[in-house]
Amino acid sequence: MKARNAGVTAFQKIKRDFVVVLYGLREATIDFAERVSRCVQHFKTYLAIDTLEANIKQNQALLGETAYRRNTSALDPLVGDPECMEICKRIKADQKQLHFLEDQQEKGDPMTRFWQDLRQSNSVVARVVVSDQFFGIGKKIKELSLPAEIRVIFVAKNRQVQIADEDLLIEAYDRITYVCCIEKENFYNKYWMNS
Repeated sequence: MKARNAGVTAFQKIKRDFVVVLYGLREATIDFAERVSRCVQHFKTYLAIDTLEANIKQNQALLGETAYRRNTSALDPLVGDPECMEICKRIKADQKQLHFLEDQQEKGDPMTRFWQDLRQSNSVVARVVVSDQFFGIGKKIKELSLPAEIRVIFVAKNRQVQIADEDLLIEAYDRITYVCCIEKENFYNKYWMNS
């Protein structure tokens, strides 16, 4: 009887573990699909912007060519010309759509925007685990006298993320995420390790 109950219990544990694995796999697949979808949408927007810019340039060239054929550099004779007015309408419509897409792109995924801004500013997000030999263990962030070009964003302690403020205590094995100049990343990683 005990052997049978032990077999049933072992089966239930395996079944539960299998369900947990499948649930995790499903969540990972959904997350991956969402990221791919965002990337595809972002790429489509870039392609649409490129197409609109090319159309605008082409129509502007066509408008210039039309003005040249009419032997005029003044705009007044072109204003009443139906062909020129149609070209101007297309240019304005494309410009309006272009501005809309550029605004959407600016408002897009905040993390994508964040990474683009970081790259442009020559900065990097770095992560380090505080050594048990670090001189600042037991001190608040404000007591560490960090250089001006480094900003601690958050600290992970015991699987909890804490937004960094000046009164946050640093402990051994804290996982610190910070922003710094890309050229000094290695220097600052060593900073958190030194005693």
